[in-house]
Amino acid sequence: MKSLPGANTWASDGRPAIYLNPEISGSYAETTICHELREVLENAFKRVKPSYAGLETHDNRLMNPRSDRFAANLLMPRGPTQSLLWNLGFDVVSFAFATGRSIPSVMMRAQEVYPAKGGAGITAGLWLFQQPWSDPPPSTVSIK
Repeated sequence: MKSLPGANTWASDGRPAIYLNPEISGSYAETTICHELREVLENAFKRVKPSYAGLETHDNRLMNPRSDRFAANLLMPRGPTQSLLWNLGFDVVSFAFATGRSIPSVMMRAQEVYPAKGGAGITAGLWLFQQPWSDPPPSTVSIK
């Protein structure tokens, strides 16, 4: 069974706690803390205002994408992210290296801060491969 990267709870005295799996990497730990923080905040809103009609944090299908997006916004704020991507010529690999974020998370955030309908941003495709590659790269690439 795969272990959770993180979890959050509320103690009987009303204090929240966030737990991290000590096996996860630094950048994944940062993302996980922010993800769990979103869920702690959601539950805190309900505790301070019982009439608050929020999200059910136990509904992972609904809550996890929102918690992940919250984490992305905290770790890669719109303005600085747009600026750095622009200055790097939309080089997502350089951005990931410079910020300590994963390439998949950078790609997802880049799609949010530079949407296709916006007219600026990444204008080419990017394929991600998992190393080690079993085949050598082709010597030529043809457009079909």
